[in-house]
Amino acid sequence: MVRRRAAGAVALLLSLAACSTGDGDDTATRTADGPGGIGAVGHALAEIVGTNPPTRSATSSPAGTSPIAGVPIRTLPAGSHRFSTPTKNIGCEIGPGSVRCDIAERSWQPPSTPATCTTDFGQGLIVTRAGTTLVCAGDSVLEGTTIVAYGSGVRSGAYECVSLKLGVTCKDTDSGHGFTLSRDAYAIF
Repeated sequence: MVRRRAAGAVALLLSLAACSTGDGDDTATRTADGPGGIGAVGHALAEIVGTNPPTRSATSSPAGTSPIAGVPIRTLPAGSHRFSTPTKNIGCEIGPGSVRCDIAERSWQPPSTPATCTTDFGQGLIVTRAGTTLVCAGDSVLEGTTIVAYGSGVRSGAYECVSLKLGVTCKDTDSGHGFTLSRDAYAIF
């Protein structure tokens, strides 16, 4: 039953990606569920990755494909690497201990800045083995040196990111923690 619903969500995402406006937006046209809401596409992405995705190691998926959405995946050499989506609206840094993605233009607002954050807050998301949070940092990872085409992804150790026109999904494949980030919404899992 879960596998059938996930397959349906993948089909929905692929059909929405095919219907994208092509105007350089990282997402298909849709509405969010309110401030910070993930909208219909966000719900479909959450369905694919699951709210409690199974724990997997980076080597448990077939060579060259992502367990996130079954797209072609390129394994990067050890170290930290920056990449961007084709529109450069989302930029990420993937490395041995985390994945962080920042977004330049968005229609959602992050929650209030916590008292513990004394720099910029909510310009992106970061996942580590311990979990996923909104970014609190005075820098940016928007300037990716590599473009990751829509419908493909990258892996570094246990961390993996998939780029779709609907947004970027990144995950720690060992812990199952991750996020989806798009112009219209974000989701933490």
